[in-house]
Amino acid sequence: MTAKKNRIELVGWEKWTLTVLALLLLSILSLDFFPNCIKLHFETLLSILISLFTGIIAAISVLALERYHRTRNLLNHYSQIEGRYTRVEIGQDNTPNDKQDRLRTENNGLKIQLTYLGGNSFDVDMELWKSINAKARGVIEFNETNKVVGSGNYKYYQGKGHENHFGTFTIYWFKEEKSRLYVLYQHVYPRDTPNDPDKNRGWQIWEK
Repeated sequence: MTAKKNRIELVGWEKWTLTVLALLLLSILSLDFFPNCIKLHFETLLSILISLFTGIIAAISVLALERYHRTRNLLNHYSQIEGRYTRVEIGQDNTPNDKQDRLRTENNGLKIQLTYLGGNSFDVDMELWKSINAKARGVIEFNETNKVVGSGNYKYYQGKGHENHFGTFTIYWFKEEKSRLYVLYQHVYPRDTPNDPDKNRGWQIWEK
């Protein structure tokens, strides 16, 4: 997976803070091993500083551990969704069935790649319309609460007459059907008659 990280990592400010505090803490603790007037006159202050630095280090460590466990749990969950899919069915709303044959011929059997980006996000790269070798790319963000419904947008980057066309989609994943995604799509722009957004919407099924 692109976002595969199974180790504890610290962000920039955490690294610097831990480094500085650790050095200061070591410097203060080292005073215990040598006779000196600093320890004698500032024993209470040094004790307070030791407690403060230790507390901050512990707090940062807890934050890092919580982030690690969240990242690992998300990775375990979304690894079930990431992968290469094939579009096995497609249909359009407000379009007679006898006019959808070309839509199925042009789109079924083409590939879709979902790549996990981290957090609740996926990159989506889709093949569309065989005759013009059209392709579209987008990003899906899954719901943080249930992690089984995602929404996002797609934009064509290849395909004669379709460059820069874009729309939105919603994706549904169920544990009972781990290798299948149900998709609702809606064309957004351009909004002229040939691309009638009212008809250029529908549903798809993707399978691994």
